[in-house]
Amino acid sequence: MSKPIDIWVNDFSAILNNFPSFVDGVLRNVALDAKALIEKRVVDTGVSASGTPYTPYSNYWRRERQKRGKQVDHKDFMFTRSMWRNTGIVGITPASVTIGPASQDRHKAQYNVDREKVEILDLNEKEVAMIEKAIEFEINKYFGSL
Repeated sequence: MSKPIDIWVNDFSAILNNFPSFVDGVLRNVALDAKALIEKRVVDTGVSASGTPYTPYSNYWRRERQKRGKQVDHKDFMFTRSMWRNTGIVGITPASVTIGPASQDRHKAQYNVDREKVEILDLNEKEVAMIEKAIEFEINKYFGSL
């Protein structure tokens, strides 16, 4: 037996009224997922979103990292972990979310971006596709509740 039309209208109205809150939650979740994907790629491989390896560590930083037992095979921007630990949501609108380092680490992050001549927190095509699928899944689940 199907629902009466007034129940459908009420259900649909409730879904539309709650949609901005739903979008905000989805954007916040996928932003954190995006940060995790980027961090994993950079830390594990030392490769930018374009697939290009970051410049090697200087001899000085290589020695400093080795003294502290850190890997030196590729640049992972993890000397203190501060940049990664303090990277999160720095801006959100009804249609977008921006991730970046917290204010105390912005200068370090910008220094690295300027030196590498590439944005460190960009997603690659595969990561974008994963984020798009996650958003699509959440939207289908939300409207599937009708």
